[in-house]
Amino acid sequence: MARRGAWRPRRRKAPAPPPAAEGDRGGDAGGAAEGWRPPPKGQGPAGGFFCCYLLRSLCPRSRSRTYIGFTVNPRRRIRQHNGEIASGAWRTRRGRPWEMVLCIYGFPSNVAALQVLRDSTPPCSDPCLQFLEFFHSSTQPIEI
Repeated sequence: MARRGAWRPRRRKAPAPPPAAEGDRGGDAGGAAEGWRPPPKGQGPAGGFFCCYLLRSLCPRSRSRTYIGFTVNPRRRIRQHNGEIASGAWRTRRGRPWEMVLCIYGFPSNVAALQVLRDSTPPCSDPCLQFLEFFHSSTQPIEI
């Protein structure tokens, strides 16, 4: 018997097979759907919206605070940072409210957006300033 609050592995749901074509009624239903798997996250056929963003604090005590991040839904994410919706970033609890100053989008996948975010923020200095300098000072186009 497991104790209350003890760690348990998650059960994985089997992915649903793709819908059958109109002409494929009856007969063998296992053909094309047998080895079907959903595409990896961020690489679906419809593409998707992936963006990197920059937040600035509107709090008078912490006007110099900034935060950079990644999201697929900027409107929901800013509401999370401001505490209107649960499960925001804990780093942005201080300095509320926040405003979104910059939103860079048009990435083909979430991996590409996260790579740009990682490559533009070195571990030293202020990462938000480095993020802005990366996009403003680059003379060559960024491959996305």
